[in-house]
Amino acid sequence: MVAVFMIEILHHDPLFIVVNKPTGVLTISTFGVPSLQTILRQQLAVETDAKPFVEPPHRLDRGTSGNLLIARTRKSLSNLSQQFHHRQVRKKYLIAVDTRSNDDANSLASEGTFQDWIRKIPDVSQAEVVTSEAEGAKLAVLHFRKLYGDNYRAILEIEMQTGRMHQIRLQFASRGYPILGDKAYGSTYDWLLQGPSSIVAEEGNTHAQHTALHAAHLAFRHPKDASWVIMDAPVPTLWTEHFPSIEFGNLSRQFSKPLFDDWKDGNSG
Repeated sequence: MVAVFMIEILHHDPLFIVVNKPTGVLTISTFGVPSLQTILRQQLAVETDAKPFVEPPHRLDRGTSGNLLIARTRKSLSNLSQQFHHRQVRKKYLIAVDTRSNDDANSLASEGTFQDWIRKIPDVSQAEVVTSEAEGAKLAVLHFRKLYGDNYRAILEIEMQTGRMHQIRLQFASRGYPILGDKAYGSTYDWLLQGPSSIVAEEGNTHAQHTALHAAHLAFRHPKDASWVIMDAPVPTLWTEHFPSIEFGNLSRQFSKPLFDDWKDGNSG
């Protein structure tokens, strides 16, 4: 049974909208599974008699929440898709990781860069770290800054320089810092708890994903006049349940500061 809820729309424009994707929801449907796309179509259909155009030029993993850009016309879809293809979109994420495996030789620095060669595992919806000579290997680079840490968890700001399958999840898990709730990459931490009522709950579904990975900041060019559109997505209730002492609004004020110096329009992932 699927819970009925409304998708939070952060920004309205005739050519696109930006929504705050809930965790546990697919971006696009597969085999009839409810998705953000199908829910949003129903939600927007109230505004018009015609079937609304709802096409995302990018996707977020099922367990990821946050900023998701949705094209409302075919022309804007083409423009926005090209921006993602040419790495002209700036993306920052918040993650919370398990740091209990830390030791003196493998401590999580206050800031830094991860660089690995990774590839999708054949016939499996996961990726792996490999050598640069391995078939299908692609360079993965991200930059991070630690915003909070306690005895067993840390919150980090992430900026992507490349965009690979499960890149953030894999690069942190491979160093012994799985994202909270990410069972596919080794997390034993219960991120879901009881869960807010806004989460899609499918009876009998054992594959639901809810992880501490939030697409917090998104910057792209308006498809009509090329002006910058900059969006910050509030964190889901789960974050405040797990970190009641953290003021997440204050954390978001740091997002305008780049995490690496060589970023420029056309050189982002």
